[in-house]
Amino acid sequence: MSVTLALAHIAGAVIVVLAFGFGVLALWMWGQERIHKAAREEMSIALGISVDRLDDPENANRIVQFAAELFSSEKFQNRLSDLCWWVLVAWGWLSNLIQGGILIAVIWYSFTDSPSNAIYAWWVLAVAFLFWVISMALVFLCKLFTGRFPGQASLGRKNLAEFLRNSQAA
Repeated sequence: MSVTLALAHIAGAVIVVLAFGFGVLALWMWGQERIHKAAREEMSIALGISVDRLDDPENANRIVQFAAELFSSEKFQNRLSDLCWWVLVAWGWLSNLIQGGILIAVIWYSFTDSPSNAIYAWWVLAVAFLFWVISMALVFLCKLFTGRFPGQASLGRKNLAEFLRNSQAA
């Protein structure tokens, strides 16, 4: 295999993995919007307030009380949701380290041993996909067992604290 073809394999694998990563990021952002919408609908149903009226100032106290109870760190399901978030964060870092290690090893062996080793750069995509599938399974299991997405309770508490801080400053 020529050096040019070896470089094409490595560059191609990197480009495809980056495109896959951007696709996963876009999917995650879309999912966050859906989670936010579902949370507002859940709050609307529980409080008997239309979704359009949730932002009205007269409903603020009921919403704060509901959110404080719903996302309380005293609930086991919320703690488990937060734990799932940290497991996903660690899993993502492990994925990046393994992918980087594979890419560095492929580049190293392609230039020191044989350019034919460059074809193994495509394993980075396989590893990225495998880690993503396992991450999605963890998200599904977290939602199934806790009723929350990973980190949803922590984010809810953070948003509630920020809302209270902003409303006291105003």
